[in-house]
Amino acid sequence: MSLRLIRSRRLRPAVVLGALAGLAATAVARPPSFAPWIDGTAAREPDMQVQAIDPDTFVLRQSVRTNFEAPFLYLLFGTDRALLLDSGAGGLAVRPTVDRLVVRWRQRHGGRPVHLVVAHSHGHGDHHAGDAEFEDRPDTEVVGLRPEQVAAFFQVADWPRGTGRYDLGGRVLAVVPTPGHEPAHIMVYDPRTQLLLSGDMLYPGRLYVPVSRFAEFRDSAARLAAFAATHPIRALLGAHIEMTTTPGQDFPMQAATHPHEHPLPLPPSAIAELLAATEHAGPAPTIDRHRDFILYPRPASLGPSSAISASQPAWSSPSNRPGDGLSRSSTPSSRPSATIGTTSSDADAASQAIWPGKACTSVTSCVVRVAAAVPHTPRPNGMRMHAALPWNGPSTSSSPTAR
Repeated sequence: MSLRLIRSRRLRPAVVLGALAGLAATAVARPPSFAPWIDGTAAREPDMQVQAIDPDTFVLRQSVRTNFEAPFLYLLFGTDRALLLDSGAGGLAVRPTVDRLVVRWRQRHGGRPVHLVVAHSHGHGDHHAGDAEFEDRPDTEVVGLRPEQVAAFFQVADWPRGTGRYDLGGRVLAVVPTPGHEPAHIMVYDPRTQLLLSGDMLYPGRLYVPVSRFAEFRDSAARLAAFAATHPIRALLGAHIEMTTTPGQDFPMQAATHPHEHPLPLPPSAIAELLAATEHAGPAPTIDRHRDFILYPRPASLGPSSAISASQPAWSSPSNRPGDGLSRSSTPSSRPSATIGTTSSDADAASQAIWPGKACTSVTSCVVRVAAAVPHTPRPNGMRMHAALPWNGPSTSSSPTAR
């Protein structure tokens, strides 16, 4: 079966998933392992935490105490350039942490100069609030937020159907346009680590989609599935965590703490599960809960992340709606600015451990676990709850009390 038929979405989800299972057979490594992330539960925590996947790949997490969005940022180095994907939600200074990582990387490479590119998973405010910090930084460029600007920079000739590329120097990234959540949304695939940086389209949380752009989101899910069918993916790393370790259960909106937080990585099977969910939604999509994410259609009149949670009342003031980028009150000087690494402040101590247990050995082995017709259990308020889909990657049952 051709990829063109998969992309066309003229086939039923069962046929699409079967095609994906037959197209991806490349073995992939286990997902990356992380030490516990800052989650607002400790008496004292830094504004930003950094963990290294390898000496050239870093994940930065903004404290929920600086902004309830608590986003994840990604810094990838090649021999000539470095890519910072997203610049935070505001409420803290991001550049000092990035500068320290750049300095240490250069020290390990004999002072080699590196050009910094600041790009974005998409154009919502909680992903580019720190851009101004980099405007006057030497040897740095900030990519624009509009689809045409993103397409031009990453050489996407046919937005959104084409795939862009960006060479960091010996490390060529693939850029997959995925509009729907937001018009300029992209995912970044790194062949070296086999990681897919999935932004706000697919992560352990509420996947907000304006109803008016749901068809566009569905098309993006189909293109993403076609891409995954021909590229080995260890895991997806998104821009937030909003799910708990209880399957299908999210934190309240604007939660001040995230105890018992779902692991950051999602399995590649989540791509097929998302595609099936968008196909199942039909012309009037409703909130659809899954084990690791919630498909969250919302009226177009609401803000970027302001759908009403089933467990939350409507926000009384537009300025207090989720996704407005407002920072939580805090005194940055009373907290350390950042921690780097997992057990050491030295970024050289890259954490390269892997999750215990057997992970999906390929996209195929994950995709085939998705039932052709995913069973639903009736839920209140028009929601659906999907049956849990197993993945022997990062455990969601370990208790954060052991931290």
